[in-house]
Parts: sequence; C-alpha cells; structure tokens
Amino acid sequence: MDKDSIVRYEPLYDEWITMDDNGHVFAVEFEPGFKEEDYPEVRFVNNSHIAPLEHTCSVPIIVQVLTTRRCSYRCPHCPVVSNEDVREELTTQELYRFFDYCAENGVLCIRFSGGESTLRKDFNDLVKYAKKLGLKTALLSNCKQCTPELLDTFAQLAYVQTHLDSVDEATFNKMTGGNNFETFCANIRQIKARGIRINAAATLQPDNLNEFRNIIDFCAEYDLVLKINTIYSDADGKFKGHEWSYYYENAITPFIKMWPELKAYAASKNCEVYSFCEIDEVDDSVDEPISVISPWGRTYIVIDSKGDVYPFPLIIKDDFKLGSIRNGGNLLNIWQTAPFLKQLRSYDKEKMGCGNCRMDCVFCNLFFSYSYMGEFGKVLPNNDCPYGRHKYSSI
Repeated sequence: MDKDSIVRYEPLYDEWITMDDNGHVFAVEFEPGFKEEDYPEVRFVNNSHIAPLEHTCSVPIIVQVLTTRRCSYRCPHCPVVSNEDVREELTTQELYRFFDYCAENGVLCIRFSGGESTLRKDFNDLVKYAKKLGLKTALLSNCKQCTPELLDTFAQLAYVQTHLDSVDEATFNKMTGGNNFETFCANIRQIKARGIRINAAATLQPDNLNEFRNIIDFCAEYDLVLKINTIYSDADGKFKGHEWSYYYENAITPFIKMWPELKAYAASKNCEVYSFCEIDEVDDSVDEPISVISPWGRTYIVIDSKGDVYPFPLIIKDDFKLGSIRNGGNLLNIWQTAPFLKQLRSYDKEKMGCGNCRMDCVFCNLFFSYSYMGEFGKVLPNNDCPYGRHKYSSI
C-alpha cells in the first residue's frame, strides 16, 4: 500500500478496502487479530459501527466536488456551467475542512470537477492538501489550462478525464463554443509526455456521429482510454419528448448499428474503448448490486460549488438538493438519511423492468432515467432495447 493510504472497514463488503494510485478500489487482507499500530503508514477508519444501508456503502467511496461552475468552454449541451456569480463558491479553507472531514470518515477519493476546476487559483493547493491527508484525487477537465504548475499537479492525480467530442477542428470548436482545438491537442501532447494517465469521454451527438473512427485513431495515437456517452440532459435537467425523439433517431439509433464495427476497429488499433450500448449480462459470478445499477447515491455523491449536496453531477437543481455541508452540515447524516437517496436505492433492475441487463446506457441507468423522463421506472421506452418492457409513448 502507498504511504498514508486510507484503509476503511466497509460493512457492505465486510472487508477493509482502499484505493490505489490508479483509482482502483480493492480489498485489503490482514492477518486475524492484527493491530493497527503495526501499520504506521496506514490511516485506518473503522466504520463497523455504522448500520448497514440498503445496497449502499457506509460512506461514499468517491466524493465529486464541483469546485466552480465557471468554465473556459461554452459547450451548448452542458447543463452545469454558470459564469455569472462566483461569490458563493466554497472558499479554500472551507474545502480544506471538508477534506479533513472526508479523510476522517473514510472517503477514499476526491474527484475535482466543475465547471473547470483548474480555473480556481487554489486548485494546485487543494490537490496537495487532499493528497497530504491520504485521499486519492482525480480530475474531470477540458485541459485548456496547462501550465507547468498544473502539469506537476496532474502528475499527482489518479487520473485525468477530458472531453473529446470531435477531432475535426471545426466540429470540436463548435461543440466547445470557441477556438479550442489547437490548444487542446498541444496540451494533450504535454500531458502524455509527462506520462500522466488520461481518459477521454466523447459525447455522442448528430454532429460527430460519423467521426468515431477518427476519434479512435486519435486515442490510439495518444494512448487514451475512450468512453462514449450520450447527452445526459438539457439545461433544464431532462429532454422534452420531441427533443429526445430527434436525438434518439439521429444519433443513438444509427450509432447502435455502427458500434460492433467500431469496437472491432478500436481493437485493431489497440485502443481501449467503452460505449453506452455495450451489453454485459450479469451471470452467477456477479452478485454485487452496486456493480449492476447506478453508483450515484450508493458509492458516489456530489458537492457543488456552494456546498450543496446532490446525488447526480449533471442535475444541479433545487428539486434534487439533499442538504449542504456549509454551516455545520453533516455529509454522512445526509448520506444515511436523505429520503431521496433512500428512494434511489430502493430501485433495482427488476423494478426498472430491465432484468439482468448490465448496460450502463441510455436504456437503464437510474441517473439517465431521471434526466430524460423526470421519474424512475420509465427508462427509454423504445423497441430497440433488447430487455425493454416499456413502449415509447408521449412524454
């Protein structure tokens, strides 16, 4: 284990767990009757006193912190960014205190996002402070900012994930709302030259539907892991019926037909790629519900730039606010008692009508369900879903 690693006892798994420097969670085996003082390099957190929650960790494994809602991109489909008022953002000291709290209670990782976290003047200091406590750190970033100091900070992170919606300059600039492509490519080269692990997330849209071979070529050249996602929501938190129908027919339906050939092409290029329409049925060896349904509210939670707590990172709306960490707010109390989280955790694949399907996709993820339909249980009612028990009707 790494020096100063956080190792916590997790009642859900009945095991001690930790996270490595690549962001992978694993169980730690100790000899029966071991003494914590025999492992001075480890920060032990024993959560055996916390009453088990339904299919849910005692405390979050990962806390995603939207340190700012400011961004240097202007992506037209982004529902989060707001550049109007930053006066209510969590201060450096407030974030330090929150990181102290997370480490003391066994959170394993802080994932920085926004907006664009690197726009904060204290970003480098925030990462250093979290690392000093034994917390692993990760970053979701557009990589537009890439100073020597930021490169040093990136090297301390478990991973960096960036946006890669196109490798055509005109399309990329249209999707990011500015002349960003040349800077992006130059910065990716700098990051990879430092040996920093980086993933790329592509958001499927009608504009980039026919570009994915080129995107795969780019990822193969720069050794990027590619994850192909859908648009999660519009700025209001869900699509209207006609908007969803257009998107489904002009992006998702043709992509599903293209995917087998794209997957084979990626394999020929030694490019690791994942897509929202990958089907992986649960077999008898998979019995952990967290691996089958949405992790949000089960292993992950979100803190926005004002300290408000939400279950999902892309639906920052008052309807979904769970509480606040400001003014004495207690994250673990929210995690354990929030009625909305209890509702979220009560759903499983059978209730969703998806059987043992294990897709992380527009068809069945609880997060997407709420985003698209505004309620649980009516996830993409379309005949193309191989496990669908719902039929598309007016929304």
